[in-house]
Amino acid sequence: MKDSLLEEEVGLTIYHELQHITSIVYDHPTKAYAKKTMVELAIEDPVGARLNSASYTMYIADTGLPRELFSKYTKTSGADARSATCFDKYGNCPELANGCCFNRMVGGGQLLSNACCAACEHQNDVNPKCKDEANNCFDKYSNCADIAKSEYQCQREEIASGCCKSCKKVEDKGGDRTDGKTGCSDSNSQCKSLV
Repeated sequence: MKDSLLEEEVGLTIYHELQHITSIVYDHPTKAYAKKTMVELAIEDPVGARLNSASYTMYIADTGLPRELFSKYTKTSGADARSATCFDKYGNCPELANGCCFNRMVGGGQLLSNACCAACEHQNDVNPKCKDEANNCFDKYSNCADIAKSEYQCQREEIASGCCKSCKKVEDKGGDRTDGKTGCSDSNSQCKSLV
């Protein structure tokens, strides 16, 4: 595995150097190599970013490799960054973020989603469970799936908020829900006269 990592890194380095030989790109004097500073450069000086050889190298790596391999093979360029404010503070963020980030802590009492923003955002993109948790839609109780199956239970505020994920699943499958106007579900015979 170590040889494979070395080959990929060498390949990216060769691509970087070929950019110098075949075009007018250069290494930016202050923000050439680190992913976070390349993102900052793109915001502050888009022309400079387009003339920075490392920007092209990161682009081909980012668009051509799965996220896990991109993070692995570009470690020498620092931790991943999604924006100037959303970046990973630690090199092992992709491993830490595996399995969702919501409400998890890392050293120093930091929320994982703050310390490893880019890795957590990636998990939210590829894992619907993580996205639901990040949007504060998760099940607080182990019996939520059973509760949500019971007719009208998800209409109760305490159930809807405590069992958000299960209620959302039932709703997505076309289960009984209120009509949004009267608070009545379409199968409730007492409400049919109101609609």
